[in-house]
Amino acid sequence: MTTPPLPYDKDHQGVELPGTRRPGQTGIYRRRGYEDRLLSFPESRPHIRTIYDAFKHGVNIDPNNPMLGRRPWDPITKTFGPYEWQTYQQVNDRVNQFGAGLVHIHNTHVQGLDTTAEALQGWRLGLWSINRAEWTIASIAGAFHNVVS
Repeated sequence: MTTPPLPYDKDHQGVELPGTRRPGQTGIYRRRGYEDRLLSFPESRPHIRTIYDAFKHGVNIDPNNPMLGRRPWDPITKTFGPYEWQTYQQVNDRVNQFGAGLVHIHNTHVQGLDTTAEALQGWRLGLWSINRAEWTIASIAGAFHNVVS
């Protein structure tokens, strides 16, 4: 199996904050270089405040730009193939389709529940998967419809 070298030290991406470890718990970790503060929204883009905003910003800037990639595994050669990419627009289309399906399932199969926007805010979506494009699409679709995943 061959994998490309990582452009960073994969074992030291996060830094444990001193004094945050408790019995039976790990400490609080932050991204290296940001140990002293939380990341904030970009001041140059005040319209970006949520995952939805950030994703739609990417779609609007360049819908044909690659967004989600995967490297298919070849069981015969036991190597990963070249990356296959989905563009922002392709992912956006799949997110919209999956999200519409979530709402349809809720509205047609969950009997007797309030389907107003306020009621849907309490909705939960359980995902059990390895990291893959489909998981990302499902998670973004949930965020678009105020469904926590």
